[in-house]
Amino acid sequence: MRLFYILTLSLFFLGSAWSFNDISPVQSQSPLLNDGPWGIDLPEKISPMQIRVLIFPHTLKKDYRHGVPDNPHKLKIFSESPIKSGSQVLGKNLTFTFNKSKGFKIKGEDLKKEITSRFIKLTSKSPISLFRENNPKKTHKYVGKIEVRANKFGLFVVNHITIEDYLKGVVPNEVVKTWPIEVLKAQAVAARTYAVYHSLSGQDSAFWDVDDTARYQVFTGVTHSVSKTNHSVMETKNEVMTYKDKIIKAYFHAYSGGKTSSAKEIFGEIDNEYCLDNAEVFSREDLLKELNPKFAWIVEWIGPKIKKSNLIKQIKKSAKLSQKFKDFNESTEIDLKPERDKDNFQSLTKLWILQKDKEEFLTYKEIRSLFGYGKIPSYWFYFYQNQQVSFQFKGHGWGHHVGMSQWGAYMMAKNYNYQYKEILEHYYNGISFRKVN
Repeated sequence: MRLFYILTLSLFFLGSAWSFNDISPVQSQSPLLNDGPWGIDLPEKISPMQIRVLIFPHTLKKDYRHGVPDNPHKLKIFSESPIKSGSQVLGKNLTFTFNKSKGFKIKGEDLKKEITSRFIKLTSKSPISLFRENNPKKTHKYVGKIEVRANKFGLFVVNHITIEDYLKGVVPNEVVKTWPIEVLKAQAVAARTYAVYHSLSGQDSAFWDVDDTARYQVFTGVTHSVSKTNHSVMETKNEVMTYKDKIIKAYFHAYSGGKTSSAKEIFGEIDNEYCLDNAEVFSREDLLKELNPKFAWIVEWIGPKIKKSNLIKQIKKSAKLSQKFKDFNESTEIDLKPERDKDNFQSLTKLWILQKDKEEFLTYKEIRSLFGYGKIPSYWFYFYQNQQVSFQFKGHGWGHHVGMSQWGAYMMAKNYNYQYKEILEHYYNGISFRKVN
């Protein structure tokens, strides 16, 4: 979700919860602090509901849906039907090459064209595919209009699409397509709410509202759409969540670890009154029973060992933390003392660092940022020291644990017969449902 700190997305195959042919994205990214207001006023009518999705280049270091970072200087676009720019037919296979001084060039079967205006809009009767030079196996198909632009960094592509079609490319990437329909519907409403929020908040931005990765929501066009997830979108068509008549930021994550956290605590959103701390209706042990034992890390994870001797050095490389520890010496021994949160599973709240007559601490949020959201995938974790030489963190859950827990929704629907609105009302306090458009 939105412009997050970059993490590794993981994927896994679960035996007892779904077949080994199904894929589940497990996200553990976190939005920037104070990223926009907690809610946005809804116009009386939004027609049509559109969203602009940045679909190229992909810049994450590793992403199971989009691969490694794209080469922004070259791109191939193709379709089974002729691709048009306005009324002009360009062909079925087009190659775009970046030209820093003059925009970009287009080459087709019988076409050579130089675009100096720095953008072109494309349509086709069939889905349009993007072939990514650095990711040949990550070719996805898109409906709607495709806009190719260039800036000083290279090419970038924006998909102009209705929000309902956008959701058909989001839901199967955010939850497992074989999960109970009530989970899929809950995800559809949460994703739609999140999309409408960013569509409205992005209206003043230059070219796009969201990108297609877990910085916002994972989107792959029509590539992974299936009838069951499409049905969840259609069954909840135009339905969003509001709080005090404002469209909310519907945060969601993989699994809370037992209890969600407030947006105020994690993201610094002081005025957010709907993303609060809510206990799951099931135990961790109940969830473990649903998982193949090999994938218990969704509930209980163990971080890598970290040498104490490298800690101060690593801290001083951090722009945010170096000033805080400016008086600490990299070559002098340190002692570490954890401070626990009695109200939240005795999890770590501060890690005190002592060096001779100096002492300073890292908060649990600073720790997760310092060592990486992929290595410390949640905020409920504990400190373990190994013979005074190294230490590591062990914890519960996966993601920022604000808003809807996707595995929580699964458990609530499958084992407790919750309907999708009941699921959403559990994770988003005091909300109302509204049809837009």
